[in-house]
Amino acid sequence: MLRFGVLPKKGITGRWEITSVLNDAPLGVVKWHAQWRRYCFFPAGDTLFDAGCLEEIQDFIGARMEEREERNDDRRQRRAHQQQHDR
Repeated sequence: MLRFGVLPKKGITGRWEITSVLNDAPLGVVKWHAQWRRYCFFPAGDTLFDAGCLEEIQDFIGARMEEREERNDDRRQRRAHQQQHDR
């Protein structure tokens, strides 16, 4: 089992540290990868992951991407509404 802790932001995107629930060992970080335009997992050195851990990480990243897309949709809708109002 994994723990996802919020790290201070660098820029405008979120960052999360992943640690083991069993022994609090740092396993890696989820952060924005600008070239891929999505959140990615950056594992700590000398770490191993089984399918269950990878699924937890995948689910976490998927949820963060959905949140981001919803925020972007809201911004687009507000911008479109403002542009219509300004006409």
